[in-house]
Amino acid sequence: MSPPTTWLRDEHTSSFRSGYCDSTSDRERGCVAGASKGFWPLSGAELESWERAASACTARCRSCAACTAISFSRRNLECSWFAACAQPEALHREPYGFRTLLMAELDNATARQAPPDVHARLRRAVAPPGCADGPTERAGDVSFEWGSSRGQLGNRFEAAINALQTGACCASRVLLPPSLVMGGSPLAERPCVDFRALAAPPDSSHRAAACRQQARKDANHFYYNELASCHSAAERRAEAQLAALEYAQRFGALRCATPLPHTTLVAHVRSGDGVAAHQAHLDYGQPPVAYYLAAWRASGLPRLLVVTQDAHCAVARALRALGTSLSLSLTVQTSASFADDLRPLVCARHVVLSHSTLSTLLLGANPHLLSAYSYRPQPPNIWLASCRTRYYFATGVPREQHWTGSAEQQLEAVVAGGFEPIVFQRAQRSWCLSNVTSIGRVPSARLAETVGT
Repeated sequence: MSPPTTWLRDEHTSSFRSGYCDSTSDRERGCVAGASKGFWPLSGAELESWERAASACTARCRSCAACTAISFSRRNLECSWFAACAQPEALHREPYGFRTLLMAELDNATARQAPPDVHARLRRAVAPPGCADGPTERAGDVSFEWGSSRGQLGNRFEAAINALQTGACCASRVLLPPSLVMGGSPLAERPCVDFRALAAPPDSSHRAAACRQQARKDANHFYYNELASCHSAAERRAEAQLAALEYAQRFGALRCATPLPHTTLVAHVRSGDGVAAHQAHLDYGQPPVAYYLAAWRASGLPRLLVVTQDAHCAVARALRALGTSLSLSLTVQTSASFADDLRPLVCARHVVLSHSTLSTLLLGANPHLLSAYSYRPQPPNIWLASCRTRYYFATGVPREQHWTGSAEQQLEAVVAGGFEPIVFQRAQRSWCLSNVTSIGRVPSARLAETVGT
């Protein structure tokens, strides 16, 4: 698998070239005055990802006046620099594992890089997290509580996004439930998000009429329905997404101060109500074992951590058996506490998604996420919490469309997809929220459209 080509935001380039300019020796260590080439060793965190290796090597090159090109390798633990790269179109390929960048191309790409072609620029002063006049409910507010029939975390997060979208679209206040995580401690005060400083609905009488008709709704309404007249209002939808991220990050169970190592891929395997025959739902069909193995292979990461509610589900059992019999670095985690299973998912830097509304939260509320693998393209109503996230998807992944939870269907989930290769491709365009800090607070942000390479 080729290494990712998304670097730090100020040095985003697609100019990676496979191979290296020339060989270097131990006697050419460092940047020596008068030399035409040299090398620096890479170590520790610099080798955790191609992005870190590229960033470290680029920084060293910029401190060396003669450096115009770099060739670096995670496998060979080194970054080589060159005053000139004689044949950039015909680089040396043996030994394998080097990537080369011409600094002039990087600088030109950076100089050309205008602010993202965005449809929205968020104004955080317009929609602060709270309401200055308090969270007491009043006419015109968008307000709801969780009903007993929609208690799952993913459904709750989607309902909150939709309610916030309605509030932003209608330039009104939104009062959210004081709890989001099942079994978690509720907030002392009911969260209130104020969008009233946004202009009144500007475009159509249809939207204005829809907003006037807003009344107190239940959680099911907001889970199933978005205000249709807002679909084209990208700026307001972005405000809603940002507020949903801030809402989620107010709950301790959804914050992560210490993300998991870069070497670990976390796979969410839907089980519980997704596989039990007596709880089966027609739309609960899950991706097969082959999908998870293909994502692990595509990631190139050494360790797979499988998180599932029920270790007895067929997919989790098959993955555990493969890991044991083949001595793979594969662990299956299941806990009596949902919070214990949730923690590695919200702390994951790399994740494989299942067919679950929990995926909406993992994409939209995990600012540490660097890569996500899915069985479908990125849904248009979900923004990534971080613009550093790379979204990969595989089309045509087998998944039972009419799920009954039968033994035959669970067996099919183990063997399906094993004969045709499942290939992941990177999403060419992804909507994301930029400037997300390590703890998930967003002091200022904008909606950005990142272009995959």
